[in-house]
Amino acid sequence: MNTGFASQDKPWRKFYTEEELSLKVPDMSLIDYITKLNCDRLSLIALNYLNKKITYEELLENIDKTSKRFQKLGVREEDYVSIAMPLTPETIYFIYALDKIGANANLIDPRIPEEKMRFYLNLAKTKLSFVINTYASTMIKAAKNTRTKTTFDVSAVASLSNEEKLKLINKKDENEVKKIKLKLLKEELFYNLNNALNSQKIYKTTIVFIILDILAIACFIIMYGPWDKVRNMYVNTALKTMHHQYFANIFYSQKTIDKINSSSYFVTINEDANTEDVIINTKEKSKYKDKYEEELFTRDNPDDSYKIIDLKIGTSKGYLVAIYKPEKVRLISTKQFNVGGKGERILTMCQRYGGSVCINGGGFQDEGYGSDIPTGIVIQDGEITWGKDTADTARDNVIGITKDGKLKLMTNATANEALAAGVNDAMIFGPFLIVNGKPLEIVGDPWGQAPRVAIGQTKDGIILFLVVDGENYINGASLQDMVDVLQRYGAYNAANLDGGQSSSLVVNNKLYNNPPPAAKRQGGRYVVTGWGLID
Repeated sequence: MNTGFASQDKPWRKFYTEEELSLKVPDMSLIDYITKLNCDRLSLIALNYLNKKITYEELLENIDKTSKRFQKLGVREEDYVSIAMPLTPETIYFIYALDKIGANANLIDPRIPEEKMRFYLNLAKTKLSFVINTYASTMIKAAKNTRTKTTFDVSAVASLSNEEKLKLINKKDENEVKKIKLKLLKEELFYNLNNALNSQKIYKTTIVFIILDILAIACFIIMYGPWDKVRNMYVNTALKTMHHQYFANIFYSQKTIDKINSSSYFVTINEDANTEDVIINTKEKSKYKDKYEEELFTRDNPDDSYKIIDLKIGTSKGYLVAIYKPEKVRLISTKQFNVGGKGERILTMCQRYGGSVCINGGGFQDEGYGSDIPTGIVIQDGEITWGKDTADTARDNVIGITKDGKLKLMTNATANEALAAGVNDAMIFGPFLIVNGKPLEIVGDPWGQAPRVAIGQTKDGIILFLVVDGENYINGASLQDMVDVLQRYGAYNAANLDGGQSSSLVVNNKLYNNPPPAAKRQGGRYVVTGWGLID
């Protein structure tokens, strides 16, 4: 039965014998295959283009040079490059050079209408396109409002000798002959992509091109070396940031991303926090074990309920809030869950609950701007306010606080198990950073750099809110940074909270920290839950 789809009907099969159709496809790339087949006959003619004879040696050399030029242009493994060319030597160099890189050729008939050409450019999401000069204007128009930012105009005679090129020009057209001669003076002496590039029209202004070149060089250094640590940080940061995951895939193949992921990880702490180890005594001491403990406990007024310690973490600002009345720390939330809204800013929540210091809490179903649907259970004042239907079945990392102000971290627990353990307020997130004094074991940089938020508690009962700014996802804090700071200030138990755009610290009815620009413009991101000192 004929389906009408060539990929299913395979009409080409009728032109081949059964023996030909049953031939086994070699397990190697195209470029590797032609190299293997012709390694002992390099002097033979591979291409004959308008009497221009190109040997296998020249062919392979030109493919190699072309692949290197593609790489200089930023083409990487699994990228797509659009090629709207007839069968010229350049077309062959392009296809095999892309195969050598591990990239893909998006072949387009240059004669098709502008709208169809735009459709195929969008379909492949190509950044670069190459078009025969006769149809360059169509390609340039088609590339508008697509990801294709650079179009290369390639001459059909680029591979010919100077003499052959001039033979093909109408002698009556003196202006055209002059143009060709001028181009010939500028051409390089080898037949590869350089010829095309030197005779190309790149439709950009010179100033923009120079700026982009500088940026490209900087990005290339960051992306591809020589420092693997920088590359790994970039990838992990992008992958763990909801709105920027695509960045990693722009520059790296899935194979590279998987390799980076496998070299950066943390070992989950499968241990519940023992709240009996925490003895609440937040008064100043007569003697301190180090300057950090002294900084944590001392305050201007003995009756102060909190203190803010400004920090510097790498190039980022951090804020550690020491809360001396842990029994007054409660979970705050949006007015209602799952009513089709977008949640609330922490500032709004904090004001409504009468909090003096508040931070954001757990995750939520992300609709781009926020939502009012939490991910996982929510417990407030000893009652399950979200997740009642799965109170005995849904298991996750519970971050809770008991009625007497002890941070309770429970692994793989249900809502009802949390209530039975004395949890008064709780939400879901992670990972746990410190449990019973034991820090999270971290290898590499699994989550990269980003704005981050954490909650912790010392053995003396002081609750710690830690918030780190990161205006642009190049700075911020790593998971290891968060562990280090919390340990330095004596955290016995601690857990990571929702970070990124959600990172918010509110003090005395004002947004205290400096969140990423998108969140800052709206006065903090819309979220679902948070933690607050409710006086």
